[in-house]
Amino acid sequence: MEKSLTDRKFWQEYWKNYEYEKIPAKVPFGKFLSRLDGASSFIEVGGFPGVFAAYFYKRGCKEVSLLDFYIDKGMVSKFEKINSIPQGTITCIESDFFNFEANKKYDIVFSYGFIEHFSDTKDVMQRHVNLLTLKNVMGGVNC
Repeated sequence: MEKSLTDRKFWQEYWKNYEYEKIPAKVPFGKFLSRLDGASSFIEVGGFPGVFAAYFYKRGCKEVSLLDFYIDKGMVSKFEKINSIPQGTITCIESDFFNFEANKKYDIVFSYGFIEHFSDTKDVMQRHVNLLTLKNVMGGVNC
């Protein structure tokens, strides 16, 4: 079992004073986004409150999910409202990533500032790949 470098209490305290933001207009990976055109499902791993799930929803990916060890659904709802996203658009999955068993695969599996929280990065990366649809692994969605 992977040893986490943080715990639930850490994240609860961290997010306690979160100030809601708008979805970023520019992202560091912007030049690669055209490779994801046609993707319909997206999961953001470890991305509470769902900034990138919201970003990809606005880009046209209508089925967006957020998987995190700690999720405050009220905060996600407020984040959706601030960004003019219909309430409940971001599916919240509160689960330990290492115990999560997906009942589906996703066209886009995304994390940003997540992998470095764990010591066995190879395992964490493989778990990301395991969530991908076969068409992405094989390049079927221009990835």
